[in-house]
This record gives sequence, C-alpha cells and structure tokens, in this order.
Amino acid sequence: MEIGAEEGTVTVVSLADGTTSLYASAGGGAVGGGVHSTVVAATRRFLQVTEAHLTSFEADGERAPVPAAGHIVFRALTYGGRRYAEAAEKDLREPGHSLSPLYQAGYSVISRLRFVEAVGAF
Repeated sequence: MEIGAEEGTVTVVSLADGTTSLYASAGGGAVGGGVHSTVVAATRRFLQVTEAHLTSFEADGERAPVPAAGHIVFRALTYGGRRYAEAAEKDLREPGHSLSPLYQAGYSVISRLRFVEAVGAF
C-alpha cells in the first residue's frame, strides 16, 4: 500500500511470510515488524482482503508511478504478474467504496507497526 502525500510517499510492505515494513520516501520507517505477532496477524488479514479484491486490480507496469498526494495505490505481486488499484483517500474513507476494506486493513497494519514502535519493541 502506497500513500501519497505532499511530503512524499509512505509505503507499507506486507508479505505472505509475515514480513512487514513501512518506508517513507523522506527517510525513516519501520523494518522488522514481522517478528511481532500482532503485526503478523494484521499483515495476514491485509493480504487476505487484498486477495479477495484482486478482481478490482489492473495490470501494473514495470515503472508504475507513485501515487499523487491524497491518493492511495494498492499493489500486489501475483503469480499472474503485478497488479494495482488506486483511489483517492477521501473516497476510501467512505464505507461504501469497493476498496474501503483494503484501506482499513492496510491502516490496521500501520497502527500495529506504530504501536510496537511506540512501546520500544524495535
């Protein structure tokens, strides 16, 4: 999940083995979240929700652009190739948007990462 902002991009990386990291294009982030069971649980849920919504994704090019400020891009590496879906964050906050469950699951991962960072687990 890539979150576009005026200051740059924040990227959440969630892998099937539980590996979870957060990167900020301006520097910093959180690496190693996959050693925390709460983060792994949120990551696995995020991946399940992503898989359930893959029919809403399109083919992703090799040099896919980063999202504009206020937009979120979901990317998936599948056996059939790279896929993506994009929407304005304000739209994703609405429960009726088809990608809102992805947005909520992605932010759950971020929340868990922030929590373990706040308690000094990194």
